[in-house]
Amino acid sequence: MITKDLANRYIKPKEIESLDDIPNGYIKRSLYIIATDNDVPDDIQLDDIVFVTSTNRFKKCIDPSSKKLVTLSQAFYKKEYHTLSQIDINNKFILLDAPPVPDSLTLFVVGGPVQMPNKDFAISEQSITWNGYDLDGQLEVGDTLYIEYLPV
Repeated sequence: MITKDLANRYIKPKEIESLDDIPNGYIKRSLYIIATDNDVPDDIQLDDIVFVTSTNRFKKCIDPSSKKLVTLSQAFYKKEYHTLSQIDINNKFILLDAPPVPDSLTLFVVGGPVQMPNKDFAISEQSITWNGYDLDGQLEVGDTLYIEYLPV
């Protein structure tokens, strides 16, 4: 059984002032030092860490194709547990606490495998729906969804 404390737990943002402040478990692929956000190197990859000297901030790459960086205080994943009620089963969707950054969401049915977006479920703004997807008809009252994502 999931306790209320566990169900409401997520990583709370804090200001990152040095590499030592990066939480354990975060990938520290490469560290780049650049002057401005516009100086992102072409070979940057997802999760690479960048220090921007003009703002004196550490940032993390969340989209290599667009070279999108976010400050590390924004880059913490939110973790949510949703134990499904009969209303959730009838509606075939749940609401998240915040809208996710595109392609950042991972969903598990507790005790099961990772579910695939656009196959098992879909994301629309701040909701997750399984209506017409592979999870439709598979979820039951009492099932717990574990969801991890970067909030916008």
